Amino acid sequence: MLKIKRLTGTPAFVLAALKTLFLYFDAPMITVQADDRTLTGRFLMISIMNGRRLGGGFYVAPQALPDDGMFDLTLAVQTTRLTILRLMAMYMRGTQLAHPSVSGMRARRIVVRAEGGLTSHADGEIYLTDGRYIELEMLPRQLQVVCEPEGI
Repeated sequence: MLKIKRLTGTPAFVLAALKTLFLYFDAPMITVQADDRTLTGRFLMISIMNGRRLGGGFYVAPQALPDDGMFDLTLAVQTTRLTILRLMAMYMRGTQLAHPSVSGMRARRIVVRAEGGLTSHADGEIYLTDGRYIELEMLPRQLQVVCEPEGI
């Protein structure tokens, strides 16, 4: 029997995306409120970001700035499996917002309501496996971070 060690970074993200693609492909109906905007649809992926990258090599929010007091929200609507495979490459380059299946916006407060349960993670750690309601509010300048300018 082949055993696979615990994956991290880009390989873990790719494996999770492929798992979603083949096992959890039917996205539930979701309503997203981002400040004064409301979007409803079948979203396969919703990313609420404070930084640019996820999983080490995926530029999910290429324009994000961690010190601007805003979340960067990227939404991918349910689409074909082939399109999702193409989008994975676009996410690695940070060009996914050019695709019609992906949209992005910025907000200080975000509320997500789902008819079916969602698996959610924060910085790679799963914290919900059947979430139906998530509310996030940006609290600007509440955390002091020390790093090199190019690290941001």
